[in-house]
Amino acid sequence: MMISRVLLFACLVTGALAQTPPPPPPPEEGGGSGGMDGNLDLSDVPVPEADRKANEPTLSAAERKGLPIQISVVPVGYVPAPIIYLDENGMPKEKYRDPLEYPPAVYHVKTESGTIRVLGGQNQVGPATRVPRVAQISLSYEVPMGDNDVAPAPGKAKASLPLKSIGTFAVPPAATHLVVVLWKDPGAKKWNNPNYKVINVSPTAVKKNEAVVVNVSGRDLALHRGDSPYRIKSGFMGKVELAMNEKGQMPMVLASADGADWHQLSKTVIGPRKDERVFVVAWPAPVGPAQPAGVAFSAVTKRLAEAKPFEQPRP
Repeated sequence: MMISRVLLFACLVTGALAQTPPPPPPPEEGGGSGGMDGNLDLSDVPVPEADRKANEPTLSAAERKGLPIQISVVPVGYVPAPIIYLDENGMPKEKYRDPLEYPPAVYHVKTESGTIRVLGGQNQVGPATRVPRVAQISLSYEVPMGDNDVAPAPGKAKASLPLKSIGTFAVPPAATHLVVVLWKDPGAKKWNNPNYKVINVSPTAVKKNEAVVVNVSGRDLALHRGDSPYRIKSGFMGKVELAMNEKGQMPMVLASADGADWHQLSKTVIGPRKDERVFVVAWPAPVGPAQPAGVAFSAVTKRLAEAKPFEQPRP
């Protein structure tokens, strides 16, 4: 009886496997990554007319000419964990922190008659935002509300918050994609006066076998390149050329210095496609089993699609 049940189970498993369809083919070279790696291409998803009008910036005819610049703002640094305590009733509550102990989340690029909002991804290169191609870009951040601040009246000027200037920077003539990296001084508690650096990450400026590396971890990093590691000093922000294997994959073997020792952070390969580039971001983290060297990092590929022109205003 037992042997019959085993034979029946084996037949059912074999039949199920025989009916399982083969996995889908990989995306074609040159397309977006798709899948579950955070690079879904949503550029062709239709936008409802009401949402399109609400999100359409007010631009002059001159600002609408030509292809826009695509800009991403990336605040990089350690984010403190919330402080939880028990109140007089034994209920957990979060201790108040000044909002600027965390990096701002909303940034603004100045235009002739207003601003364009840009969302900043903490420690990651988020989706790019189109802004007019101008000689210089002025960047500010929304000052977040504190406990004693009064919220703007609903519907009045889109309930805008006050802005504080970060800086103005020149736009390279041939640039199509820019990343603005923000960081604060190690001794500063707040993000109210962040430092910034602009990196031209246009596909014409960054080779397929180069990684854009931002190291604000406070420790040196090492990337395996050829026969010996390539050392990246703390504070480095720029491009690093890496080898690629015959499959077009880039080895991402990354380590962090800890005195005379090195702690391996990553040992994998990344296969960027023609319209993607690799970004490596490292920042300080509390020392623990997960980060024995006190360094956290992300290494991702991002699709750098060509920006669509701004639409001309409809009557």
